[in-house]
Amino acid sequence: MEKKKFCQNVRNPRVLSPAEREFYGWVDAEDFTQSSVITARHLPELRREIRLTQDLASERDYMLEAAGPSDRLSFRAAEDRTHFLWVYVELFTRLGVRLPFTEF
Repeated sequence: MEKKKFCQNVRNPRVLSPAEREFYGWVDAEDFTQSSVITARHLPELRREIRLTQDLASERDYMLEAAGPSDRLSFRAAEDRTHFLWVYVELFTRLGVRLPFTEF
């Protein structure tokens, strides 16, 4: 995948509810004005080029999804949703982190 900018400023950032503002109070307000430029069409290429796991046999155990236009890195899954983790591509490409995070 060619080297590119993975985030962009959004004109109309998602407005957080009062409960979300309280929960995400630790997040810098500027972070809510950034949106991922990675879309579903990028995912096949990312899956080919980026190893997510420590061993290749475990790769199929993880699903890779693009963040939606209003999703932010700090967001968590709702209580009734499948757990997920938003990460920057650089976590895998530059820092070499692999799943699962067994060291934690």
